Amino acid sequence: MRTLIFGGSGQLGHDLLATHPGVVLSPDHRWCDVRDRDNVRRWMENAEPDVVVNAAAFHDVAACEDDIEQAFDVNALGAYNVAAEAAVFGAPCVYISTDYVFDGLVGNYVEDDPTWPCNVYGASKAAGEILVREANPNAYIIRTQALYGRTPPSGKPGGNFPSRILFRARRGDHIEVVDDQYTCPTWTHDLATRVWELTALGRPGVYHVANSGVTSWYGLAKEVCAIWDIDADIVPVMTQPGGVPRPAAAMLTDTQMALQGLTPMRGWREALRGYFT
Repeated sequence: MRTLIFGGSGQLGHDLLATHPGVVLSPDHRWCDVRDRDNVRRWMENAEPDVVVNAAAFHDVAACEDDIEQAFDVNALGAYNVAAEAAVFGAPCVYISTDYVFDGLVGNYVEDDPTWPCNVYGASKAAGEILVREANPNAYIIRTQALYGRTPPSGKPGGNFPSRILFRARRGDHIEVVDDQYTCPTWTHDLATRVWELTALGRPGVYHVANSGVTSWYGLAKEVCAIWDIDADIVPVMTQPGGVPRPAAAMLTDTQMALQGLTPMRGWREALRGYFT
């Protein structure tokens, strides 16, 4: 299987490459900006892919509020470019989406629930979902949440929540973490593995892929410290008013894996331990 991955330099991209079962081409974002359709087309021509994965995203939630145009250019228009050019080559397209397409007022969301985002990032990803489905009849919309993955070898805190908590706990910091926002923490290795399992089945559609179980961000922080046996100074706090609105509880409920003959995703605690070992 020949696969072309956009966004391969991120945490998820790293594990998509590490777990891929065949030949893969993954341009760095400096070489291919998904907003540039001509460049996207050239990479398609070079790769002649059987599958295209779009993991490229502008996902800084606060920055999206300040730069709405860039958020929609990358997460919606860029997603359309990738999906449309993949369709020209007859290749299915995987679009990595997010729980932020929901407002978090319901709690648990299944695949066919209507999207209703509460911030610019979520709105841009919801728009991306629509455009990808319109552009490519063989589209996989894979929603996930609270991702964490590879950390840099330097030992400095990486770009994910668990590694930052571990770094600060080891340093002896006083750490305040919100305890009224709930999620399903997901290891990028497990997500990447499931992406390849789904594409191998050849059944496009909308899928919710997250490690099973629910916790607050405070609960996740406490588990990180428990794994490393650190008696950290972590205090639960409530979300402060103001700032960028975020889903308080937008857990992604999977109703499709069993129908596709796939086993449920493992629990978030087991996955977290796997990530740290």
